[in-house]
Amino acid sequence: MTPIPVACSDIVEIVQILLGRRDVLAAATLSLIGVGIPLWLAGAAGAVGLPTIDDWVYIRGAENLFRSGSLDMPGHTAAAIGQLVLVQPLLWLSGGATWAFTTFGLIMTLVGIIATYFLARRFVGTGSAVMVVLLVLAVPGVARLSASFMTDIPAYALGMLCLLLGTRWLQGEGGRRTLLAALGFGILAVSIREFAIAAPIAVLAAGWARSRPDDRVWLAGASTAFVAGAGGVLALAVLAPGRGSVAASDLLAPLIFLPAALVSLAAILLPVLVLAIGWRMSTLSPPQIVLAAGLVLFLFVPPLGDRPGGGGNLWTPVGVLGDGLLFGTRPAVLDDPVWVLSKQLAAFATMLTLILAIRWGRRRFALATAGSSAAALAIDAARSPHGLLALFLFAYAAELIVFSQVWLYDRFLYPLVPIAAILLLRRPAGVAQGSRSLAFSHAAMAWLAVTAFVIAANSFAYDAARWREGETAVAMGFDARTVDAGYEWVGYHSSAGVQPGSGTYDLSWYDDALLLAPPCAVLSSSRLAGGALRLIRVTLAAYRQFLFFGPEQPLYLYGATSAACSTPP
Repeated sequence: MTPIPVACSDIVEIVQILLGRRDVLAAATLSLIGVGIPLWLAGAAGAVGLPTIDDWVYIRGAENLFRSGSLDMPGHTAAAIGQLVLVQPLLWLSGGATWAFTTFGLIMTLVGIIATYFLARRFVGTGSAVMVVLLVLAVPGVARLSASFMTDIPAYALGMLCLLLGTRWLQGEGGRRTLLAALGFGILAVSIREFAIAAPIAVLAAGWARSRPDDRVWLAGASTAFVAGAGGVLALAVLAPGRGSVAASDLLAPLIFLPAALVSLAAILLPVLVLAIGWRMSTLSPPQIVLAAGLVLFLFVPPLGDRPGGGGNLWTPVGVLGDGLLFGTRPAVLDDPVWVLSKQLAAFATMLTLILAIRWGRRRFALATAGSSAAALAIDAARSPHGLLALFLFAYAAELIVFSQVWLYDRFLYPLVPIAAILLLRRPAGVAQGSRSLAFSHAAMAWLAVTAFVIAANSFAYDAARWREGETAVAMGFDARTVDAGYEWVGYHSSAGVQPGSGTYDLSWYDDALLLAPPCAVLSSSRLAGGALRLIRVTLAAYRQFLFFGPEQPLYLYGATSAACSTPP
């Protein structure tokens, strides 16, 4: 009877169409969330186009390239060359307006969301892929960087695109052109941030592990072309005018903060860790659990955000960069009970991570003692269906130590999040989903999302308020180059670029680094006691703590009484 096979083929075709539509709908919804929320917050705060954290360096470089055709980024330590070139069409369309930089960040966020989702779909189902992307979007700080010109999000997006295309090639789709496209996006990612080199390196390593003898000639050619291209853009970045330097004493800092980075990454992965543990609970032995718990209790260190002064960078109890953005003491964004709970959850997540790591290590040790060599095990792992992801995790974690020149910030961990989540969300065959694990996972995701929202809302409000107060100081008669309205203001308006040790003014760290003379107008988050500064303006309701709600926060503008400055009004 012929109708049956015809009907079956029709059903298969309809299912494929619906699956494609589900993916498109999921990707579109995630894109709306990931792009819409940062744009909404930036617009509501009046922060569109304003410099954010370090992106004043790249904004100045892009504006120099747009206006004069010259390449100059005073104090840059990331490659960033590709980003400066990619934003030029937007600057041309905007006539040089700064909203082009926010638009660029949001476009790259969109690329990152789509690439991450479809990369995850190569390995897990629709629901799990949605969870992977939501996990990335719920990382505290991501929303703020999405509406900025920082290099982290563009490098992440292009790195995920490289891994997506590399996965398609390794799975036998697209042919050699797909590999070349993956390597091309990899080089472009490297031209923005050196960390991104892990993605194309992982693709090539997986390709070599799986290659047949007749494929190795052209694979060698592709590898050579990649090395030449990546080496060229890195050399150009090093030779670009304004390259910042790193003190030799700072080179060991990443090693010191690796434990804190592990705790921070585990905290971010908590929603998927509880699922992974739930699926594997029956295979865990009591000694593994006791050992992991003992290691956490004995070796536990706070997450990166617990470093004083905002050294964790974005996820801190005092908001993005803590007190590192402005003179004075900033009101807490996450009160002590909330931050203590966050650290306890991070400790719990670290224990779950160590349990899975011990389980994985025990299995690998058993294979090694059974006669398999380390090289054979490594090649088998690279050839496995998830080998590319494992190679990327290893390569990226290794290069964090090499490329993290001064500090190991939480934003450097972003590319690890989706890859680790995909690997953790591989449910063993025949294992049902536990309702309690799912409830814990949803609760952990809600904790991350709420934390991310309040940090982002506070950051947009705080940044816009500081910039407005700086413009007010200029309207009062101060030269913009002599105003300290925060790190981004001083960096963007500084004519000298980064001058380490150029002064010791007993104010903020960035005044010493960026100004050749003490500032004449200083904005502060809190009242100052005496000294050579006189209070000239108080804005009691400069911003709301969480943009739309929360207490109104003040900002204080002081004028210097030194002979080098005009008399404060």
